[in-house]
Amino acid sequence: MKPNDLKDLEQITLLMQAGDASRKDMVALLILLREYLSKINQPMLLDISHCVAHSRRDRGQAYDYIDSFLKNFIKVVKQGGAFEVGVLFPIQEVVKELTDSLKNVGVVFADEQTLLLQSDHIMRLMKDILVGVEVKIAHLNVLKCTFQAGISNQGEEFGFIVSFTGLEKTRGLRIPANVAIGFPVFLDEPVS
Repeated sequence: MKPNDLKDLEQITLLMQAGDASRKDMVALLILLREYLSKINQPMLLDISHCVAHSRRDRGQAYDYIDSFLKNFIKVVKQGGAFEVGVLFPIQEVVKELTDSLKNVGVVFADEQTLLLQSDHIMRLMKDILVGVEVKIAHLNVLKCTFQAGISNQGEEFGFIVSFTGLEKTRGLRIPANVAIGFPVFLDEPVS
């Protein structure tokens, strides 16, 4: 890593650990780390960093997860049965990848516990980066899939929102063509 890039990452890490990082800081961090993430096997962070560079995704961890999830979901909608709603990016795992990546490139004072204390802030920054990114799912019943924020009875929500077609008259769950369904992206508590 270039010395000036490392200095920038150190400054951004200090801001993140203090809870003072901005969206611009997170974008800069992801851009500076992107080159190294595939080399050190950090798939979640790499996928999020690709979303800085590309507003449409047709590969990567998020694509693979969403594609597989939607194939199973549509099968259950059409034929009945059960499906499990998981989470795409568990925030504790994202923070671990972030800490490991920073340490790997030379930010020796990056601290996982300190960053975990800022996980809500980190999650908000990453959500802001992902909003509007389209996941290009090639499936007959999927019109569109994008990362979006919205409001529910529980407050602010964030997910991948899917518009379906051709599921209005299925045996199982019937989904009108004008209805979109959201599924979780981040989770701030471990899945048990």
